[in-house]
Amino acid sequence: MQSLSDAELLAFNKRGIIPGPHETEEEFIKRAQYCLNLRQELSQTEELPDSFEQVELDLSQTILKEAFSLSADLFDIAPDWIPIVFSNEQMPPWHGGCAWIFQLSEETPTAALLQMRKPFFYSERYLGIYSRTEIAAHEFVHVGRMLFEEPRYEEVLAYRTSPSSLRRWLGPIVESARESLMFVLLLGVIIMADIALIATGQHTAYQWAMWLKAIPLGIIGYGLWRLAKKHRRFNRCLANLESIYHNKRTAQAVIFRLTDEEIDTFSRQSGDAVRANLQEPPLTLRHRLLSLLKDKS
Repeated sequence: MQSLSDAELLAFNKRGIIPGPHETEEEFIKRAQYCLNLRQELSQTEELPDSFEQVELDLSQTILKEAFSLSADLFDIAPDWIPIVFSNEQMPPWHGGCAWIFQLSEETPTAALLQMRKPFFYSERYLGIYSRTEIAAHEFVHVGRMLFEEPRYEEVLAYRTSPSSLRRWLGPIVESARESLMFVLLLGVIIMADIALIATGQHTAYQWAMWLKAIPLGIIGYGLWRLAKKHRRFNRCLANLESIYHNKRTAQAVIFRLTDEEIDTFSRQSGDAVRANLQEPPLTLRHRLLSLLKDKS
C-alpha cells in the first residue's frame, strides 16, 4: 500500500532527497527522515573528527544561498538540510571541498555532509581559484545522487554547475577520486625515478626511462577519448529529453535522476522511443518520481 503521497515525494525531491534506483519506499522514507534530522544526529555522535567545525543552520543557509539557487535552477534540488563542516582534514591539497556519503552505523540510513576548506568560512573564494558557491553546487550533485552507484555521468552532471565552459567539458575527465590519486602517484613515481637516475649518473638508463613518459600521455589521451564519447552520449540523451518535454529545466531534472544505462540507452534511441520508455508504468519509487516530473512539464 502506498504511504508516501505524490506531494511528499516531490517535496523530498526538491530538497535533494531522491530515491535510489533500487530503493524501496520504506527505505526511502526512513532515509529521508534521517537526513532531515541529520544535524541533531551528528550533534549526538562522536564519530566526526574534532577538527570538523559545524556551523549553525542560519549561517549555513546564508553561505550557501547562491549555491541552492544554482542547483535548483539546473537540477531542481536545494538540499537545505545538509550539515556543513569547515576543515582541511583528509582533503587532498587540490580539493576545495567534498561531499561525504556515509553511514554512522550499519543500522542507520545513508546520509551526507558537506566539507569545505576552512578559508571558505570567511571568504567566497580560496587562492583566487576556488569559488565556494561553485564547489557547494558541485557537491550537491553527489548528495542528490547519494544512492546512485553510477560513476560514468556523475561528474558530467556535477561540472555542469561550473560557469567555465572549459571546466564543464574537461572537468569530468576523471570519474573518481581513486583515478586522480593513481595518476598523481604515477607521475610522482616517474619523477622520482628520473631524479634517482640523474643523481646516480645512470644516463643510459635515464634515456631509456624517457619512454615511461608515454604512459601518462597515453592515459591522458584515453581519458580525452572517453570524455568526448561521454559528452556526446549525454548531450544526445539531453536533446531527446528536451524534444519530449519542450522544457530545458525539466529535461535537466530528469537526466539528473537517470542511471548510466538509461542515459546510454536514451542517447541511442529516437525521441519517440524515449517517450515510450518514460511512459511505462512506474516500477520503482524513482520511476514514480520521474513520472511526476513528466506530468509537470
